[in-house]
Amino acid sequence: MYCKRKVASKLVAFFVAAVTVIAFAFSGVNGVSAVNAGGRTGDYGIRESYDDSDRQFPEAVFTDEYFDANGNITLEYKPMDNSEYTLIYQDETNKKVYINSNYYEFHNEYLHAAYFVINKEKLVKCDGSSLVLNKSDFKKNGNLATYYGENYGDVTIGIIGANVKDQWYQGFWFDANGENTYAPRGSWKGSGDWQWYEDTSGWYPVNCWQRMDKLYENYTGNGNPATVATESRSWGQGKMYVSKGWFYFDENGYAATNGWYKIDGSWYYFDNFLYEGGCWRDGYYIGYDGVQSYPYTGSWKSNSTGWWFEDTSGWYPCNEKVVINGNEYYFKSNGYLAVDEWIEPGEAGNTWTGMWIHVDSSGLEDKTGSYDENGNWTETPN
Repeated sequence: MYCKRKVASKLVAFFVAAVTVIAFAFSGVNGVSAVNAGGRTGDYGIRESYDDSDRQFPEAVFTDEYFDANGNITLEYKPMDNSEYTLIYQDETNKKVYINSNYYEFHNEYLHAAYFVINKEKLVKCDGSSLVLNKSDFKKNGNLATYYGENYGDVTIGIIGANVKDQWYQGFWFDANGENTYAPRGSWKGSGDWQWYEDTSGWYPVNCWQRMDKLYENYTGNGNPATVATESRSWGQGKMYVSKGWFYFDENGYAATNGWYKIDGSWYYFDNFLYEGGCWRDGYYIGYDGVQSYPYTGSWKSNSTGWWFEDTSGWYPCNEKVVINGNEYYFKSNGYLAVDEWIEPGEAGNTWTGMWIHVDSSGLEDKTGSYDENGNWTETPN
């Protein structure tokens, strides 16, 4: 359900300008490192844009001679040998820039590319033949001026897969067929616990669930291990990006943020705008669908041997990892909580292959360890 927002309905001190999705880079995200375009020079560059970050350096750098008389540069599809993770590449001999037709999203059935997104502002259908950019698409880039000169400007090119359906994504609405047929752009607005989502026509969701993306600034968590409201998320460098998450908006249009909410007769627990599932919260078990319907309550118990967690039916976890109040705990085969010890792979809920987990006196993971192929032991603190 959508409602037209009244101009004065949210003019309160809690709110500031819309949350701005800025470009940032996660080390290791998508498995590709930034590349400095082979030392080429020129006033124009093209960078690949991911949904959660942009390449720090361009894949192509070139001069005016690459453009035609109308100020256009045509990027034709052409295979790049032995590379499926590079979208843009440059052929200096032919004075051209190409789209790599071997790029994995052009062939992956599930992720199959549907649209190019230019500068996170404009959508262009992927036609499998070419993409035309104009000089006006290239924006000044002060961050790279030290590398390529004060006149340097670039454009970012991203891909939106055909699997993006029935959701808001990067400010665009995609229908059930994965098509963008709705012109207004959407964005998160507000701050803190008072946030809502609104498009440029003034419409916003009310009393309903919506699937959309969200960038979390100043994020210090570990990707919300108890959260089931998301299909895809990545985090690092103090930020988290949820590319497909379910968010609930109340009767006033505000997103459910933290704590218990009764929605359509069922109880959900939200943490940082995302609902939890497959975990315990405040003594109640929450199912993997996010609904709290389990009739028994759980609590910590202890004796001279140690601590364990048990519910009123008599159940307690054995040889498994359980999320309780947002923390992950490892329980041994006898049901006692693992504390101040190393947990080897396959034991007490450690599902990693070849990696040991160490827990502190509270039972919380504080470091990991592993042997390399030569038998050398390495420890990594969290």
